[in-house]
Amino acid sequence: MAINYKQFETQSGFKSPGFTVDTAGNVVVRTLTQTFIPEAATPAPDYSINENGGAFSITDLSGANPTITLTRGESKTFGLNLTSLGFNFFTPSDANPSVPGTAIINGVSHANAVTGNTLASEEWTFAQTWIQEASFDRKVKVTVPDVTSVTKLNGKKIPVVIALHDISATSTSVTDDVNFITDKILIAPQGYRNTWNVGYSVSQADDLALIDSILTKLETYDNVDTRDITFVGYGVGGQLAQQYFIQTTRTNLKNLVLISSLMHFDQHKVTYDNQNNRIDTFYSLTLNPLSELDSTQMVWTATTPLSGRKILMFNGTNNLNWPFEGGLANGLDLKSAPDTIYAWAKAENDVADQLSSGAQQPNGEVLYNYKNGLVRLFSYEGVGSNFGEFLTGVQTYILDQIDVTAYEVVPVPTTLTGAAANNQQTGTFTFTVPVDTPDTIYYGDADGEPFGTVTVADPTFTGIGSFSAILNTGDLISNGQDAEISLQPTGSYGTVSINPAGGGFISNMDINANSIQSTGQTTLTPSNADVVISPQGTGVLTVQPINLGTIDNIDIGQTTPQKGSFSLLETTQGTLNNTTIGATVPATAAFTSATVTTAPTDANDVSNKNYVDSTSTVLAIALGV
Repeated sequence: MAINYKQFETQSGFKSPGFTVDTAGNVVVRTLTQTFIPEAATPAPDYSINENGGAFSITDLSGANPTITLTRGESKTFGLNLTSLGFNFFTPSDANPSVPGTAIINGVSHANAVTGNTLASEEWTFAQTWIQEASFDRKVKVTVPDVTSVTKLNGKKIPVVIALHDISATSTSVTDDVNFITDKILIAPQGYRNTWNVGYSVSQADDLALIDSILTKLETYDNVDTRDITFVGYGVGGQLAQQYFIQTTRTNLKNLVLISSLMHFDQHKVTYDNQNNRIDTFYSLTLNPLSELDSTQMVWTATTPLSGRKILMFNGTNNLNWPFEGGLANGLDLKSAPDTIYAWAKAENDVADQLSSGAQQPNGEVLYNYKNGLVRLFSYEGVGSNFGEFLTGVQTYILDQIDVTAYEVVPVPTTLTGAAANNQQTGTFTFTVPVDTPDTIYYGDADGEPFGTVTVADPTFTGIGSFSAILNTGDLISNGQDAEISLQPTGSYGTVSINPAGGGFISNMDINANSIQSTGQTTLTPSNADVVISPQGTGVLTVQPINLGTIDNIDIGQTTPQKGSFSLLETTQGTLNNTTIGATVPATAAFTSATVTTAPTDANDVSNKNYVDSTSTVLAIALGV
């Protein structure tokens, strides 16, 4: 939405403070000091999680507990609108991978839904344009209970009743009709020309879209409980309520109360197959304006209503506008009251046969009861449009039907992470999918029932990206021309591990390592290049094989001689020159031949042949031998 800035002028120039909206939707908001630019709207969640008939439903996905697809490394938001179920993600069970196992706590967080807006009694206006009107203001009367009088609502989120008036009535009169409901927010829209467009009407307005706008606006208030919404419809207003319940995908509409209202034959039809099985078909309504004819085409399309709602009907047997037995009235071909309630029983998947008559009740009314009391019609013998002495009983039935036993507290902003974020029913749940998440995980209630499947995919990227983590489960090829590949984690604990299970090669590279450890054969065979092992500083070179080894074709100590210690020293050629052996710690030795050039002088010196011969000659002469 564009914001047009205008400098402040005197109040005679234009009203200030205030705002204007032009035909293009541009908003100008003026204050005494500056132009106010509204904050950007909060983005819608990626998935809207609802509850229907004890199962999860997800907006724009079909079926109960539908499968969703997530991508590793991505964050997705889930708007929660649940009543009895909690929302969780699970890894597969170790015992049975086809069902949920342990709840996932890594990468999850939850923020409760807080807007800062509090709904008060007021009048709303929605601008609508259709073939009969341009930018027509649709009025909606809003009545909020006084929480100082209804003390149980103080600090609590308040449930909602949407009341739809009959033909020729008004939003004010229908508010008066339902004012016996004192603990709910009453929403009463005004029909165009005091009626509603459910086909065959003097009004061609899109009243279904108006209800959509109302329900969307209600979501923006912190003190409104939109989890369990009731519709109360009188006459044509009841037909509009039924039409909305037939085609809506909103699962938070829980109670439909119809007072002197019947279906017409475009909303529901009954056929039979070859085996004489009953087939109930419901129809959604869309409007197609025909400007050249100054008319609107009604398009009826077969649809399947949601289930999991409670239906409550009241009809007098002598009502002329809404005849109990159906037929033509007010230009409409109407179903009977028993047929209307049974159609709703079929919508709720009741398999019971249609009742031929109702059961007499203690207060005089007759009850047609389906689905264990979830779908009910009360008929009143001899009553027309005014329930008279039965009115108090009718109101009591309605209050019992829409009663709330526990109220949610008006929220304050909180953010939960880890295990505390799990099993929430409202607010926004965020899941950042860990890179090591299995290919299949599950979402579900805390006990794992019901549950749905989550398919986890690998991300696909093209171009330049920045990632906090990458998990690659296939080939990784990086062969860009003149490209530079850097593996350089920072911080105190960053590491790089290259550990292929099947081995591999690092070729044509200079390696500068803090340490090198080999658990297999290490071969250094450069061609026409030196191999230098030269520890620096206080570094020590240790060559210590567990088994014997060889050092061949090497001069030892030629440049810088040092000490040596051997268990066996053999030489097949060459000489050992100018070296003292065993002078400090003598040991034994054996030689095939040895020469001594120096005559012995000490007792332990080794003599040579010349010394022995000379000594023997001298002794022989001296002794006369």
